[in-house]
Amino acid sequence: MATVGDVAEVISLINKIINAAETARALKKDCLELVEFLCYVRKNLEPLEGKPLSDASTVTLRKLEDLLLRAYEVIDGCQRRNFLYLLIRGGRIQHRIKGAHSNIVDYLRLIPIMQQNETQLFLV
Repeated sequence: MATVGDVAEVISLINKIINAAETARALKKDCLELVEFLCYVRKNLEPLEGKPLSDASTVTLRKLEDLLLRAYEVIDGCQRRNFLYLLIRGGRIQHRIKGAHSNIVDYLRLIPIMQQNETQLFLV
């Protein structure tokens, strides 16, 4: 079983990404698209916060957390890097942002399944 904090940790990481993206100096449009999407992810995870989760849900959350951590590193780089670096590497960074978005989408598809499984767990 997952600890109660697993969902809270993922939501906290989403909030960090949102804060970093809103203050990013480069690729602002791509960062804000990711923010819009992550707000949706957070909204879907919040009902699971504070509830005990099955092992399968825990594994999914941990993998999602790993993806979010990588996304945070990319977005944070858009804040910290100098203009010249961002100008030269902007296309690659943009590709990484879109890749992170795509990978998160794959795990987002599992959230309704997680919610259904957890609801059934409480009904039994």
